[in-house]
Amino acid sequence: MSGARAYSPFDSARFYRLLPYRVPLGRTVLVLNQTVSTQLALRTELDRLGAAGRGLLAVAEEQTSGRGRRAQDWWAGPPHANLAISLAVHHPPIPPETLGMHAACALADAARPHTRGHTLALKWPNDLLLDGAKFAGLPVETGANADAALLGLGVNLRVAPPIEVADYPTTRLDPHANREAFLARWLLALSRRLAQAGRVGPARLESDCLALLQNWAPHGVHEPRSAHRGPLVQFSVHDGLTWGVEGHFETRPLGWIEQLEPLAIPTF
Repeated sequence: MSGARAYSPFDSARFYRLLPYRVPLGRTVLVLNQTVSTQLALRTELDRLGAAGRGLLAVAEEQTSGRGRRAQDWWAGPPHANLAISLAVHHPPIPPETLGMHAACALADAARPHTRGHTLALKWPNDLLLDGAKFAGLPVETGANADAALLGLGVNLRVAPPIEVADYPTTRLDPHANREAFLARWLLALSRRLAQAGRVGPARLESDCLALLQNWAPHGVHEPRSAHRGPLVQFSVHDGLTWGVEGHFETRPLGWIEQLEPLAIPTF
């Protein structure tokens, strides 16, 4: 696909028609023709709006210096083609590390109509892969605002980065996907997941997150700081992530795991 193709600007009116009224997230949309970073723009706008900024969503038509996890640049694609957004989530779930995981599972929900016959996976902690290639990332900033977390989302929706700007496998989700419909579907899924966790606890998050992580690392994982390695066996919001083999299990609290690597072949 040529990078010169022209895509339509974000249609806020259509987005609002597609977003169910009961969804509290994204009720106010700030569309930015060009921005250095949606996270920075959202933080500035929240400081200005105060309580009126609840659920504020910033959508960039073109993002020039988006930041991925661990301060890496995120390639956002040509104007209007992909999704580069930031969302204010007031009173985020506890522990705060789970917000990105709720969002990643909701993104898998939104992506499934586009991925039948393909494998969706979650690369620790919040990168989404399609058949082993990255198509989305979800950086989260907690403590950036008094009572809100800033949830970023970058999706290679219709265009994947050229090979010279990515040193890892990447892909696009669907060249025919509609940005407004996809974003509304993700916000609905995220809202449902957060509400369900608030009502009945994190069981769904734990099972769905573990399954997506196992798709990423079917032979198991190792952490650079630990000698223990082995299959992923449990994901617990309270206790953390557990991997290993009988007699040699390792459990780490979610906020303590900076990096995990998948095992290419079983070595246990």
